[in-house]
Amino acid sequence: MNEGEKNLIINYVLERRDYLEISIKIWTNFDEIRKRVIISFLEMLEKDLRESLDRSEWIVKNELKENVFERWKRFYIAKREWKDNYFIGISPEQNQARRFLVGVQKKPDLKPIQEGKLKAALDNVYWRGIANEYYEWYGWLDHPYSSWDNEEVLLKMYEKNEAVSYFKGLLLKMKEISSPMIDEAIKSK
Repeated sequence: MNEGEKNLIINYVLERRDYLEISIKIWTNFDEIRKRVIISFLEMLEKDLRESLDRSEWIVKNELKENVFERWKRFYIAKREWKDNYFIGISPEQNQARRFLVGVQKKPDLKPIQEGKLKAALDNVYWRGIANEYYEWYGWLDHPYSSWDNEEVLLKMYEKNEAVSYFKGLLLKMKEISSPMIDEAIKSK
């Protein structure tokens, strides 16, 4: 927001008592407003992914709707045959829906797939990610989708189309790259 827009809003709010009252009520309820926008967006994303994936093979799980502001809640897709060993999804690293990462999560006792070939494949398509005991690969999302507390991302989520398309494309592309290697790792156990 530029200085002109800011002054316009402030002058408008301070013009009348009822405008100020409404502004204060919006401010005190902003987390609930944000929560509803985010949940509505996540429900649309969940619906679109369920329609795009074979339900007999794939799970779409939206843990974020339980509490969108809790860190490490996930939104993910996973093959049923992976049996909670691997997940492809997004998760906020911080409370209040901030600092979202995307990646291929795994159980900590599992070794890197094909000695790091999955990480290398994802590095080539996305960006140089990080691998650790919990992730085959992960990286942080770029603005505006990195933190769900700014005007730009909330408007995109409210309008849904662009935000749903972005996240759906991101997860399905990651699935396309990761799934064959994960399948192979599961079968070789």
